[in-house]
Amino acid sequence: DPALKSAHYDLARLFLTVDPPDREKAKNHYWKAVELGLAADSRMEALLNPPDEPAKAPDPALPAITAVTNKPAAKPE
Repeated sequence: DPALKSAHYDLARLFLTVDPPDREKAKNHYWKAVELGLAADSRMEALLNPPDEPAKAPDPALPAITAVTNKPAAKPE
């Protein structure tokens, strides 16, 4: 369910466990979970952002990622 905040959070955690970690996909899913109402998690943000990289939300101009296929969502006309 693309609107399920826990699914996006779990996907963020999953993308951090692959070798090598896919931080960009993890960040996209984490921030989507926060956007859907998940409370910010400072421990997760520390994992997503190495010390030399400040925490930030993804660019809203970027296409959304769907929870099931990880393909960009269609842009509205």
